[in-house]
Amino acid sequence: MIPPAPNLSEYIDKYDLDSELSKNNRESQQRQQDYEAEVIVYRALEKLQDPDMIVLHGLKYTHGQYKLFVGEHKSKEKPGEDCKMKNKEIEQECDFLVMGPSYFLVIEVKN
Repeated sequence: MIPPAPNLSEYIDKYDLDSELSKNNRESQQRQQDYEAEVIVYRALEKLQDPDMIVLHGLKYTHGQYKLFVGEHKSKEKPGEDCKMKNKEIEQECDFLVMGPSYFLVIEVKN
């Protein structure tokens, strides 16, 4: 089960999609659209009534956890070289992690 999402939005004003925006406002508009896309997914996950399901939002994972799934790999920054990241360094963040008794699902929301 997941707790209900709050009905509040940090974005009160909407950006007009047809207007000329400064770089800062374009970035803010993109964050707003990304946030709204995640809320849509969150609302859909709320409707799933599986008591054995756990949903985590905004889960950061370490490089060591990443390596459990991909194994040894090459550097993202320097192609061809072995990866030098330390296991405890934060690798990335996933938007949603859905876990059940015999499965897990990583969801990355794209707008």
